This record gives sequence, structure tokens and C-alpha cells, in this order.
Amino acid sequence: MPPLPGFSVVIETDNNAFVSLDALFGCLDSLAAQGPFLQQADRVYLADAGVVPPDILAALQQRYPFLALVPATVGSGYIALKQQGAATVRSEVIVYCDGDVSYAPGWLEALLTTMAEHPDADVVAGETTTPITGPYSLAVALTFNFPRFSGEEAPAAATSYWANNVAMRRTTLERFPIPDPAALFRGQCRLHARDIVQGGGRIIRVPRARGLHAVIPPHEGWQRYVHLGRDAGTIRRLGDDGRGGAYLPVMSPDRGGDGPLVKLLRRVGQVARTQPWALCWLPLALPVVAGLGAAYVLGRVSAARA
Repeated sequence: MPPLPGFSVVIETDNNAFVSLDALFGCLDSLAAQGPFLQQADRVYLADAGVVPPDILAALQQRYPFLALVPATVGSGYIALKQQGAATVRSEVIVYCDGDVSYAPGWLEALLTTMAEHPDADVVAGETTTPITGPYSLAVALTFNFPRFSGEEAPAAATSYWANNVAMRRTTLERFPIPDPAALFRGQCRLHARDIVQGGGRIIRVPRARGLHAVIPPHEGWQRYVHLGRDAGTIRRLGDDGRGGAYLPVMSPDRGGDGPLVKLLRRVGQVARTQPWALCWLPLALPVVAGLGAAYVLGRVSAARA
């Protein structure tokens, strides 16, 4: 195997404003469990803009001695935190994590070895999904951005990535900075992927690099799906694919061009393949799906009027 590239890890905490800080401890525990691969990192940075209380930050540094704090600007958002973290890094490769995602054993190894074996790859992207523990989390699994794990083994070409589970070359970020339009809450990675692909860059998806994203709490669900709908409309407006259409890539096993009903049915099929027992909650999940779908439509309408 070729030698691993020099790398640093950047973790941001913006999403921890919406979920329990326990998720951040879970994220860092999963990073520590990467063993010798994490030990080869130049640095592991935590970019926080005031979400984590100072006493918790101090406890984190005691518990995870590999962690260094990035002096981020208070109030910085999701992409701004990633950018501020990256500005601190001098490594060849930057690995981006989110503080509400836990990473499977072998995750970091899969990203880095693929980057080493494919020197022409600009971005190496892992797969992210959400856990299913009941009717509400099933409804999220059927409708949220992240599909179920593909179940594949071999790396494959891709047109998208998730910003919570990705390795990027510093030179790629210099050529293609991550866009952060004020109109977007999330979804900046879709515009960034478009810029990379249209600029002749290469994205590789690595199924073995798995991340498990915390489920949005029910009291945040409606507002988050309004944001999702608004972002989808905004990305359609901003995401010119170079041929007059919208650049709307998806991550396998989702498929592009599916309407809402087809996408829902495909997601049901994904759950049936990966966790068939979870479908026992489907009758209770469908009303939640309808409510989250209504919030998404409201967001799309608001984006169309903007």
C-alpha cells in the first residue's frame, strides 16, 4: 500500500446546538477508537463557536488529549467553522467530521488508504446514515438527506459527498473553495461537488467509511424540514449544471430524478434490505412522514417566493 498522505481532522460543533452534547462525546469516542490511524494525524481540531460550554470544552481536552481547539468566531455557522478549521491546517489532506456523527471502526483507514491508492482523487467520501430505533427515527430515515448504507465494498466514482464524512486534498480546497451562500442553511456540499466535477475533479465514494448521524430531535424536526425544502429550492436556483439544468446529485443507493413517492418507496426498500424488522413501525411512521413532508413543501414554496 502507498504511504498515507499527511492529514489533519477538523470537527465542527454547529449541529450540537440541536442535539445532546452526548453526541459530541460519542463522536470523539469513535475517533479515539480509530487507533493508530488517528495517531498518525498531524492534528485533530475542534472548531466551536460557542455551542459547547467552556467547562465541557475543558473536560473534552482532558478526556481526549489528541484534541486541539480552533479559536473560531462566535456565531460562525456550519461551513464557516469548517473553513476556519481548515485555515489552521497545513496538512496535505483535511478530514471533515461533524460533532453529531459517530464513525465506525475502520472509517479513517478506509478514507486514507483510498486517498493514498488514488492520487488523482480530489475528494474521498464516506457513507452516512441515521439510526432507526422507533417510528419517528424510521420516518426520518425514509425522508432525510441520508440514504441507508449501500452495502457495497469497493470504492466507486461519485458526484456528491457529505460534509460530515469526507477527506479532501488541500490543493482541491484552494482551487474550489466551499461555497457558503447566505441563503443556504445546509446543502453547500452539493454546490461544492458541482464545482469540483465541472472543474474536472474526481470524487470517490468509499462504502466502508461509515458514519452514523444523530437523529434530529422531534421538537426540531418541523423546522429542519422547512430548511431542507428551502435549501432544495435554493440549490435548484443556484446549482446550474452547465447545461441549463439544476445540478442535484444524490448518494448511492438513492437515485437521481426520482419523484417524492418513488424516493419514499425506494427508501422503504432500502430499510427492508438493511433492517427489515424496523418496518413493523411503518404504520406509525407514515403520519410523521406526512408531517415532515408538509414542512419540506412549505420550505420549497418559501424558496420559490424568495
